[in-house]
Amino acid sequence: MYPEIRKYAIFNVVLPLYEFLTGRNIVEWLKRMEPMQWLSLSEIQEIQWKRLKDILSFAYHEVPFYRQRFEQYKLNLDKINSLEDFVQIPLLDKDEIMRNLPLMIAPSSKKDKLLCTSTGGSTGRSIIFYQGTRKFASSWASRIRGDRYAGFELGEKAAWLWGSDKPDLKFRLKNFLLNYQWLNAFDLSELSMRKYIQQLNLFKPKCIFGYASALDTLAKFIQSEKQEVFSPSAIISSAEVLYKHQRERIEKLFNCKVFNRYGCREIGLIAMECEHGNLHLNADNLYVEFLKDGHPVRNGEIGEIVITDLQNYTMPFIRYRIEDMGIPSSEVRCPCGRGLPVVEQVIGRNSDIFVSATGKMLHGEYFTHLFYGVNEIKQFQLVQKQKEYLILRIVPNERYVPAVLTPIINKIKAAMEADTDIQIEIVDEIPLTRSGKHRFTISEVPIQF
Repeated sequence: MYPEIRKYAIFNVVLPLYEFLTGRNIVEWLKRMEPMQWLSLSEIQEIQWKRLKDILSFAYHEVPFYRQRFEQYKLNLDKINSLEDFVQIPLLDKDEIMRNLPLMIAPSSKKDKLLCTSTGGSTGRSIIFYQGTRKFASSWASRIRGDRYAGFELGEKAAWLWGSDKPDLKFRLKNFLLNYQWLNAFDLSELSMRKYIQQLNLFKPKCIFGYASALDTLAKFIQSEKQEVFSPSAIISSAEVLYKHQRERIEKLFNCKVFNRYGCREIGLIAMECEHGNLHLNADNLYVEFLKDGHPVRNGEIGEIVITDLQNYTMPFIRYRIEDMGIPSSEVRCPCGRGLPVVEQVIGRNSDIFVSATGKMLHGEYFTHLFYGVNEIKQFQLVQKQKEYLILRIVPNERYVPAVLTPIINKIKAAMEADTDIQIEIVDEIPLTRSGKHRFTISEVPIQF
């Protein structure tokens, strides 16, 4: 009975109080969105097109950057009446966002309670962006709806194997209210992983959320140590590519199904895997394109993922190059009954695990966090060649000065717990992988238990 009381309190006390204080009407958005997923694909596409037209009209009339963009490319808003017309709008990349940031914020939104944040970027490139109450609330609702695909409800026990670098009072209060237990993925030492296993066995979470590589590292450790670990109802892997061998190992060691979730910091939830193993696009809130040489690819072909956010009226992202690749699916209707379109595969971000001279293991995402808001650096890549030897490649911009790196280098050395040699390379560009991706952390040191 206690879990039911807790869930009731979340949706009838905690969230309403939070909404009253912040103006972020999460529950209302969730009520709107829940029935939409069960519509047919054509009905969802009608909603999507209307929302696409609405955000285009708003961007043109309210956002200086987009008005200038339309004028520069001689685009007529009234003549964009189909998706074929929509592709005339040029693609938006991260460098362009940072060059034009003040012009991308709608002046009318400044009276809203704006949330300013930044990305470390799966590509090693940081951008600053803004969200208002509408985007924040719809993103939260999207995540709650997506978590329900895995049978998890907000308020049930959840363990998070995630980045945890700021355990302040607000952080701890949120975890208490939402029934979360946090396991620091930035520290994957053997001592810490033994502690995490004990915590999981004691806490008995309904669901475990985590980075794919961190979950896999913990699963390998459980296997090598022949440990017994509590089996949750589901595991939700996010923030990185989930490879087949990782999924199989995690499912075997935790004895439960793994669900893949795809999203990013600036857009929010993009797609979530359902109980039938299909990755459904969040199409009522986003318009997602898969492009090659600027043209849509066919189903089953790999293409660059380009996203238009249909809910961010504070700082619209229109035809935004997220710098991931993906393959759209020909699946017409998933057996789960949801009309949301399916993506066959996402070829996106992945982080390596770094190993210090003392045997401590750190998730690559730790280093990404060090570059949040460092606007003097366009892009970075950290490569571990040996336990005590790293290469930090930097693509600077015109504001870069060497002193910017001093606190970052100090934190890297402290995290590696040894007299680590860090070679800094200033480069013009960081080469892409064969799949067209940037890798922002690479470790060439094998993990051994």
